[in-house]
Amino acid sequence: MSSDAVIIANALHIIPNPEKALYGAPLWRFPVSALICTLGMTLSILGYLGIYGSYKEKGLFSKIVFFCALAASVGGAVYHVICTSCEWFYVKLGGGESSFALLTDFMKAHDLPMRLCGLCWCLFGLLFLISVLTKKTTPPASTNLSFLYP
Repeated sequence: MSSDAVIIANALHIIPNPEKALYGAPLWRFPVSALICTLGMTLSILGYLGIYGSYKEKGLFSKIVFFCALAASVGGAVYHVICTSCEWFYVKLGGGESSFALLTDFMKAHDLPMRLCGLCWCLFGLLFLISVLTKKTTPPASTNLSFLYP
């Protein structure tokens, strides 16, 4: 078992008895959660378009920054749908260790969107910080980064 699989399995065991935590949960909550997250992450793309628009030069660097934010949003939305689907199936299968093991294996087999999301968020954050420090763009007005500009 890889170290990633151990981390995922350990993270899923934070709740001592997941079947008790999810027992009695109405099944409609899981697709609603997936829908709200997907809508929220899709709408966040408008904010990233605003950041892209704030670049003084619309060159390759600014397009890479926007692509990283876009890929992170899409990857995060897809992975949230996977996670909430697993919760739905866990409750529908009646819980227990066999359901937990099956869905843990499913999540490990479909972890590419999570990895893509994490990698792209890190790249976006680093590239956007470089953009601000090199004054290729200004940070959003809601951000207090005055310490960067003496």
